[in-house]
Amino acid sequence: MPFTPAVKNPGDLAKSQEWNDAMTEVVRLENDKVNRSGADTINGPLTISGNVRLGASGTFIQRIIAGRVSSTGAVIAGSGFTCTRLSAGKYRLNFPSPFSALPIVVANCSDLDDDNVVSATPQSNSQVHIAVFDIDPNTNVNPEDASFSFIVIGLA
Repeated sequence: MPFTPAVKNPGDLAKSQEWNDAMTEVVRLENDKVNRSGADTINGPLTISGNVRLGASGTFIQRIIAGRVSSTGAVIAGSGFTCTRLSAGKYRLNFPSPFSALPIVVANCSDLDDDNVVSATPQSNSQVHIAVFDIDPNTNVNPEDASFSFIVIGLA
């Protein structure tokens, strides 16, 4: 039977079933808590709102967003971002949940047999601009639509 706490006044009797339910809940809470000494393992998703620090120095946990975008600006893989094609070879990545500081971004072309290069520039805690350029044999550099992959790392 699930534990349902009831307000008791000093001197009220406690039924044995109420006592047993309360003690079962105490044991369950002791066994299920995460902050006890020892190595705990959490299986499944864990959602934490706000910043989390690690260790005595209080190092903040970093957030990582990675994805792949098509030449049209459509998201092929990844989550936690949207992409807009601005013009030929120019894209804007938006992060609905901003990083707490300017993130670091690395990007590369997804087209394996192409001579394109990518430039990735953080614009704010919630936005990165991506520019893709075609380099032809005559050393011309022209903006060109192309798929790309990226990883953004920053403080949560």
